[in-house]
Amino acid sequence: MRKIWNILCSIRTTFWLMTILSFFLLFGYIYTNTFFKFYTTLDNSPILQWLPKAIIHDFYRSWWIIGLCIIIPCIICNMFFCTIDKLILIIKNNHTLSNKQLMGKYIIAIVHLMSIVILISHFISLQFSTMFIFTINKEKFIQFYSEKMYLKTVLIQYYPFNSTLKNTIKDISITLLPGSNSKKEIVLSALNPALYRGHLFFLIPNKKNKQRIVDISNSKMNSEIISQYSILVKKDYGYTLWMYSFSFIIVFILIFYFSNLKKHNYN
Repeated sequence: MRKIWNILCSIRTTFWLMTILSFFLLFGYIYTNTFFKFYTTLDNSPILQWLPKAIIHDFYRSWWIIGLCIIIPCIICNMFFCTIDKLILIIKNNHTLSNKQLMGKYIIAIVHLMSIVILISHFISLQFSTMFIFTINKEKFIQFYSEKMYLKTVLIQYYPFNSTLKNTIKDISITLLPGSNSKKEIVLSALNPALYRGHLFFLIPNKKNKQRIVDISNSKMNSEIISQYSILVKKDYGYTLWMYSFSFIIVFILIFYFSNLKKHNYN
C-alpha cells in the first residue's frame, strides 16, 4: 500500500504524465489544424456525447482526445495526492517551521488544490453547459426564453483605407436592449463576449457565410453585415467555479509574494 502511495505522490510520476500529455497535445495541434471542420462539431455538443460517435466513425482523428481524457484525470489525481502528502508532512513538522514558512507552504498547497478545481470546472463546462444559437431576424430582435432582445446599435470597424485589407471588417460590436429592462444594455463583439443573467453571449460568424469584405458605399451595409453573424448564448456551469478558484489563486499568490517581499526588505 505504501508503494502505491509513493507512486501516486511521486514527482517522477508527474514528469512522465506531463511528457505523455505533451505527446497527445502535439498530435492534437497537428490534427486540429489539419481537420479543423471535424472538430468544430465539438463546440455544440458535450464531450461525453460527442466522443463515442467520433470513436465509432472517426477513431483515427479522435484517438488523441481519448488519451487526453485518460491522462488529465491521472494528472489531477497525482496533483491531489502530492498536495495531501505535502500537507501531512507540514502538519507533522509544523513545530520546526516559523509562522511565515508555514504560511508559505500552506499557500502553495491551496494554490495546487485550486488548480485541481479549475481543471474540474473546465470538465463541467465541456460536459454540462447548454448552448443556443440565435440569428437576428428582419425585425432586429432575438427571442431569449420568454424575453425579446432588440438590436439597438451596430458598430463596425474597418482596416485603414490605404491598407491591403481596406473594406475588410476589423471588428464588429452590437448593442442589445432587453425588452423587460430598457435601462440594461448588452454590448458584445466578436472578441468580447457579454454576461447577462448568468448566460454568456458570443457574436459568431455564420458557418454558411463567412464573407467579411463588403462594399462600404452600400447603404444597406449594416443589415447585410449583421445577417452574416449569429449570437451564441451559453449557460456555463463551470464558469463561476473557475472564476472564484482563479481569484483565490491570485489572492494567495499576492499574499505569498508581498509577505516574502516584506521579509526581504526587512533583511
